[in-house]
Amino acid sequence: MNTKLEPFDEDIFDRYSTGLAWFLANRNRDGSWGIKKNERVTYTAQAIQLLISAHFDIEGRILKKAIRWMEDEVKPSSKHWYSRLEIGLLIGDFEKLATRGYLKRFLDDLNKIFVDNTKENTERFFWHFLPTLIALRLHEKRLNETINRRVPHKKVVEYLFKYMTQFRDDCITIQHKPNYTGLVALYLNGLSPIPICPDPKSKVKALVNWLIESKVVEKDTVHWFHSRGMSAYVLMDILMVSGEDSSPIDDVIYEIANHLAPNKKGYVSGDKSTTYETKLHAEALYATVLSLRGLATAIGRYYTVKELDKARNQAEDIYHNLPIFFRIGNSFHRNKSKIPWLLSSLFIILGIILIVLYHKDIGINLIFTAVGSFMGLVTTLLFKNND
Repeated sequence: MNTKLEPFDEDIFDRYSTGLAWFLANRNRDGSWGIKKNERVTYTAQAIQLLISAHFDIEGRILKKAIRWMEDEVKPSSKHWYSRLEIGLLIGDFEKLATRGYLKRFLDDLNKIFVDNTKENTERFFWHFLPTLIALRLHEKRLNETINRRVPHKKVVEYLFKYMTQFRDDCITIQHKPNYTGLVALYLNGLSPIPICPDPKSKVKALVNWLIESKVVEKDTVHWFHSRGMSAYVLMDILMVSGEDSSPIDDVIYEIANHLAPNKKGYVSGDKSTTYETKLHAEALYATVLSLRGLATAIGRYYTVKELDKARNQAEDIYHNLPIFFRIGNSFHRNKSKIPWLLSSLFIILGIILIVLYHKDIGINLIFTAVGSFMGLVTTLLFKNND
């Protein structure tokens, strides 16, 4: 924590709090985030990491429900099983999330990647396996005690070296990608010296130097590749690598935060340049969550935890006082796939009303029953996020 700088103004904090409120308003009733079923694991895993960074209570209702959703919905057969493992490692849950079976599977699949060096496996390594290796760092002793296995750091480093491009002794990149380069710096930063990499700290410094040199400086913003998601990752990686020392981005931290901070409505419109090459990573919700993670990390670095708590409380107040039209509009967008079904139900009700008008002996109560049921259904859907 560097409280001497305190680089952010009230506008940055207000946009951060409003963004957190928007983020909370997009939560599903079951505790997850995301609309499409195949995207909800990615969104929810990112959301859990944001909640932790923003200093939400690990035992609080919102965070516990999100974690419970991961437990219930992400099965061994899911292609996103590694997200379940990573979250389990981050929160230290070895009973339900990061179980022995998932740990064994992770190490087995990691060794397969070293043998089968395809483009798909390269992407899997940097997208999924390297973040999990970083999360596993604090638990390697437990890993050895639990399943009698060790992380193959020598093989990991040999694999990473294949993708390094060295411009100078003090400037290295991984495939000219800021997100890959930052991740490798974070991994090597926690690595003890080994024969193949006797001085990991020098590699870390060279990787960070490339990140600093590749930043884009504009009038009042600093970013990487015009991407909020990528900039958020780089910001988090550099701050975590720097530890308690002064960071090489101290002099531009406000401009980075200004680029990441959501608009006055609480979100960012999306990303032109994505962190990874999928449509999901360009979506507004994904870009907003990553931007908020970056801001939360920066606030935690340059301020005391009281500022995180203050911003979180302000966000919860905003969320609970959102105007009714915002809730209706947001819920309409999130449930637009159900609109045809709702319209069909409405036509059925109108049909019942017409029958009643021509056959009054059926009773007027049928109208009230049908309309009441329909309105109850609509109300449930529109306010499904208010639990």
